Amino acid sequence: AFSPRKWVREVDSVALATVIENVVSVVVSLTCLARDRGMCRLRIKRLRIHRATALNVLSVGIPSGLQGKLFSVSNRIVQSAVNSLGPVTITASSIEANPHRFVYTTCYPITWAVTAVAQFLCVWQVSRSLIRKADAARTVAV
Repeated sequence: AFSPRKWVREVDSVALATVIENVVSVVVSLTCLARDRGMCRLRIKRLRIHRATALNVLSVGIPSGLQGKLFSVSNRIVQSAVNSLGPVTITASSIEANPHRFVYTTCYPITWAVTAVAQFLCVWQVSRSLIRKADAARTVAV
């Protein structure tokens, strides 16, 4: 039988498991980065917040987060309105949404791949430019 108390306990258990998993993940990741001897070494004592960079990140992140929340709220409003119209409308809405999900599922990985390639090319171009400048500086110094 369905019991609201049992359901709340199950939700609490899932939430607790998620929190524990996130904490373990952070600890393992930070430990691995701190032990690394290469370029990815994390030195916790040298961590600093750079004000300009933090403000830049927040200026993009806060509006993006708000947009995501508003999108979520609007989806819930639309879903509530559809659900109030009866089972035929719910079924029709579900059938209509399937092509959208298919297109999204197909295009999303392509978008990420294109983004990754673009970022790689940008970093590669910047690193080549820095290498050329360093070479030019060594040539002038010699």
